[in-house]
Amino acid sequence: MTSYQEDRFDTLLKVDLFFSRNAAALSINPIFADVDAELDALRSEIFANDVMAIRDLTGFTVVKAEKRKELEDKFFLVCSGLRGHFAGTGEKQKAEQIDHSKSHIITSSEDLLNSEAELAWMFANPIKTLLVPNQVTDTDVDALQTLRQDFLAMRHINRAEEGAGKAAREKMVVLFETGFNTILIRLDELMMPFASTNPGLYSEYQTARAIDDSGGNSGSEGFDVQTVTVPGNGTVTFPIGGPPAPDDEFYIRAIDGSPTPVAACTPGAGTFLAQRGETFKGLVSGLGIDLNQPYVNVTNPSPDAVIVRVGTKI
Repeated sequence: MTSYQEDRFDTLLKVDLFFSRNAAALSINPIFADVDAELDALRSEIFANDVMAIRDLTGFTVVKAEKRKELEDKFFLVCSGLRGHFAGTGEKQKAEQIDHSKSHIITSSEDLLNSEAELAWMFANPIKTLLVPNQVTDTDVDALQTLRQDFLAMRHINRAEEGAGKAAREKMVVLFETGFNTILIRLDELMMPFASTNPGLYSEYQTARAIDDSGGNSGSEGFDVQTVTVPGNGTVTFPIGGPPAPDDEFYIRAIDGSPTPVAACTPGAGTFLAQRGETFKGLVSGLGIDLNQPYVNVTNPSPDAVIVRVGTKI
């Protein structure tokens, strides 16, 4: 999420804590339970779309590049064999259609590479047994078509994945608009009677409802972030996949409640104090905790539950 979105997601989480802490007082009006359920569903959908939006497509890009290189090499080989064959048969027009240099093939657009490779295969397939004297086997001709189809499939997969990520980012914009321009506006109106009957409760709601965008560094782009609810005076273990290297990057942001220390797994090995509303986003070595364990413990010393957004770099 961007900093703008993280700050607003924090607000949705704070409102969730408000509901949890004040369930008895809010039970006077059953509509509050409906609104709470709406916000729960909204947060879940935002999280699902955030996961989709931040997926690392490097693997797709690398595989596609490898597929292209294989196709380029086989295409050039078949073209060379065809040129030799057509030189012997005097089919000048066909020879001109597949007269491609290696540099031309390498710099061709994906669409041009696909269409020209397909034409070369169409020329070669009916006569593949005749190309052996020109150092092209029937296996080479078959492989050209297979590689071309594989490359075409990778193009479609990559575009679909990129499109899914874009759609998820666009969906998140809509979801936040729904949350803040519809659901929370409705909740504001439902809370108004408490301004007279229970000013303390109403003030607590206003605090939870406020958007804290003072940090300016809360964006979690590039991090696989999870939301961890830590009960009062409790500890939650957050796995990080293995002992981190000092140059691995870490994200942590405490939401609501008193300051939340992130304790090392081994007692006395160091503690990082995550202040409410402040984001740590940097090298894990900057936390000053034990780096010999595959997890960290998130400990809450306050009597009330807190929420921590925590994750590692993708």
